Amino acid sequence: MRDSPARPWSNEALHERLLAIPSMLTDEERKYLIWLTRTVFTWRGAVLDLGPWLGASSASLAEGLERGGHAGVVHAFDLFRWERCYMQMDRAPDLADGDDFHPWFRRMVAPWGQRIQSAPADLTSYRWTGGPIEILFVDAAKSWALTKAILQSFGPHLMPGVTRIVLQDFADSPTYFLPLVFDAAPTAFREVEAVDIGTTVTFVVQPGADLAAVAATCDPEQFPLARSTEIFRRRAAACQGLQRSLYLGSLCYRSAEELEVAQLDALEAEIRTAYPKVTADRIQRYRDASCRLVERGWQAIQSGDLQQAASLARRALQQAPNQPWSVILSTSVALRQRDEKTFLASLQKLKSFPDQPEYLLFHAEYCSHLGDLLQAEADLLATLVLFQDRPTAVRWALGLLSSVLRRQPDLQRAWRVVQRLPAQDLLGIEFQVLCAEVALAAGHVAEASRACELALAAEPDNTRAQHVQHSLAARRS
Repeated sequence: MRDSPARPWSNEALHERLLAIPSMLTDEERKYLIWLTRTVFTWRGAVLDLGPWLGASSASLAEGLERGGHAGVVHAFDLFRWERCYMQMDRAPDLADGDDFHPWFRRMVAPWGQRIQSAPADLTSYRWTGGPIEILFVDAAKSWALTKAILQSFGPHLMPGVTRIVLQDFADSPTYFLPLVFDAAPTAFREVEAVDIGTTVTFVVQPGADLAAVAATCDPEQFPLARSTEIFRRRAAACQGLQRSLYLGSLCYRSAEELEVAQLDALEAEIRTAYPKVTADRIQRYRDASCRLVERGWQAIQSGDLQQAASLARRALQQAPNQPWSVILSTSVALRQRDEKTFLASLQKLKSFPDQPEYLLFHAEYCSHLGDLLQAEADLLATLVLFQDRPTAVRWALGLLSSVLRRQPDLQRAWRVVQRLPAQDLLGIEFQVLCAEVALAAGHVAEASRACELALAAEPDNTRAQHVQHSLAARRS
């Protein structure tokens, strides 16, 4: 782990052309990538970006090459298949599930021209043949299987003592397996950098590293709860504040898979002590064990493995037959497989849960896909009234409502809808982000600025709020 908290990348400037690209990265993570290729890159290997989405990471890496006067290029690989469930956000293109967004990526990174070379790739089977790799940025390791495939494909091309592996999701709880795999191999990897605001951690490959052996450990059976606890405790002990809370959250997330309720209660108290600003919604996400198989199913969908997603959905239904989230996963798989009959049948099954918000939420998603924005709006407003005591449902509804309202032709009416919401009963941060996004779309700059400031004060790494902040800055310039 790092010996020094120094972060020399903090002074890197984020120019308007960088901020124009929608991103799930924090500002500090983008600055870090610029610094990395500007100051650390030594021309001894290629620069790769695995999972660039719309190009913010690729552009940051290319920007660093330009500022450093380097002649290298960034090689970017992604499935480039749109997934609305987590990609639909402020300033992102309004695409349907499964759409190819590679043309949008190329449009976003156009200012860097041929410095960014991109191609669609399924990383579960892709094989790199481009020689040594000096910088490997990874934002695609969303599952145990993908992490294993990446190590197997790219590992033979990593240079001991030189190559940096930049893991964007390292401290994010759904990808808790990354600290387990990498920290369990101290002779293979040495940590060299980590950001403060964000989840990125970087390692250098060590001389003598057996990456094939490390890849073989990408299996949940290799990390029982006791071993996982030891690794996360060691991580948390070396950090403080937000970062400490993130690793404790990953341990909480891992423990929830085995329903260790007593440990979850103790961990929740530790998380709140480490980072008092942690939201109730984030705590709920750490603890909600009933959704673990479903979340792994979403990860399988994101990686394009619909067969695995369907298998996980079946297991989730067997384990919790009365859990709507399992039905939602099955519905989502059917939607992506264009199985309308199964999709509509699953939607009807959701309707049998009258005390649950999922039917309204998923019906809103369906109506949004069809372009029936007023019906989607009605479903979401009903959710907020009927289920205001459900943090996860409120968070989902507010996020989707922002997208639905900003797509409507009468943005002033959309803003009036937001103003009538019972703000005191809704999640503070999510509500403020909704206000900021819709107010900005409707041209109410002062209201957008105020809501954005409140959201960032409570959660500095909220990327949606950061997007609004950048848009406001661009308007003022």
